[in-house]
Amino acid sequence: MKRKTKQVAYTYEEFAQDLRAQEFVRKYEFITRHGEDIEIGQDDSFEASVFRNLDYFHQVYPRKTAIKKAMVFMRIVTHLAARFQKYNRGTLAIDGSEYSVVSEQLTRALHDYFTSEPPPSGVTDDDIVTAVTELAETKYKDYK
Repeated sequence: MKRKTKQVAYTYEEFAQDLRAQEFVRKYEFITRHGEDIEIGQDDSFEASVFRNLDYFHQVYPRKTAIKKAMVFMRIVTHLAARFQKYNRGTLAIDGSEYSVVSEQLTRALHDYFTSEPPPSGVTDDDIVTAVTELAETKYKDYK
């Protein structure tokens, strides 16, 4: 499944930095929205995660690009979280009993896929997993 690549406004290096930051972002108990501090405590819901990430992206990136980069980031991590077991093979990802590990090979492929032009209509989740896996095993095979 070949796709055209558009100019990327969200580099892999930025994405990798944002992934590493999640260790701290998950611990945010306060966020700032429109200049007001809001307590979200230790809520681990999806919605609280979105608010934490929006707060983080607004701190790290210029206002003009923060939301766009946050949207791409959330699409990637939401896709990976929902389909982790499909990537849990070989060296792409390992689902351990205490924690899971995702290879750089897979994160690069996910970033590449989700920062390229949108897939044509009718593309299924399995099509996306297949395309990302193919990218990981070909274009990014030297990253582990």
